[in-house]
Amino acid sequence: MNSLKPSVIKSIDTFFARLKNKRKLVKRFKTRLGYKPNLKRPRTYCEKIQWCKLHHNHHSQYVITRSDKLAVRKVIQLLGYNNILLDHYGNWDNVNQIDWDQLPDRFILKINNRSGDKYIWKIANKAEVDLKQLLPQLKQHLAETYGIEHHEYHYQKIPSRLYAEQYLDPHEPLKDYKFYCFAGKVDFFSIEVKDPQSMQSRSYHNPDFSIADVAFANDLKPPTIPFEQPINLQFMVTIAETLSDNHPHVRVDLYNIDGKVYFGELTYVPESGYTRWIPTSLDHHYGEKIYLKHLK
Repeated sequence: MNSLKPSVIKSIDTFFARLKNKRKLVKRFKTRLGYKPNLKRPRTYCEKIQWCKLHHNHHSQYVITRSDKLAVRKVIQLLGYNNILLDHYGNWDNVNQIDWDQLPDRFILKINNRSGDKYIWKIANKAEVDLKQLLPQLKQHLAETYGIEHHEYHYQKIPSRLYAEQYLDPHEPLKDYKFYCFAGKVDFFSIEVKDPQSMQSRSYHNPDFSIADVAFANDLKPPTIPFEQPINLQFMVTIAETLSDNHPHVRVDLYNIDGKVYFGELTYVPESGYTRWIPTSLDHHYGEKIYLKHLK
């Protein structure tokens, strides 16, 4: 073994690490969803997301680029949607590069190859930030390897960078629109409010804004007063379908504030493929909508 090149040893170690992680995936899948996944011939929605995680996404520069919250900005610009991008104030490989004096009073910090609120820092007032507490936290998260735990290996192909962007400050609780696209078409979308200061809620809609017969386990409750249909809903649907680019499945996240649409992110593994559909028959229904044959 000592005569092998370091690159070969690393490849062998990676192979066995992923084999071990695959066993963890099967165990986690069965625990969460109640059935053993068929990863050779996937049929359900959740099985196909797992197949993409294991066999496709980390080999696809298409997925890698669009999962990078910085690189995807250029893709959106090339598609002619520069006006939906949040203002960008800079990006850095390490926290020592940040010129805090050049940043506005309000901004949001994110890491480009992570997903979840854990990797979002809302700076409502720069003057009140305790850098002695914040900087070590940022440095620690930047150094972490992300994507192994849930087998989202495509995130590992994206160099970690910290970046700052526009602070969204709507007059009412921020609504997050998540469009579930299959083969370039929006099938349904959710509207959710997750502001801790207000009633957290979520509802599901068809592209014409009628209520969609979709729900997830342990879901947020529907709003007491139904959400109003955005005037520019069809514009949002068009954006989502354009950004999905006829890919088998992607979730396009957008914001809509005072009639202005903003881009959130593209997600190729929603809920990391552990979606507990209600009714459970939707797992099969939406699995049939994901076509994998043309993927390498």
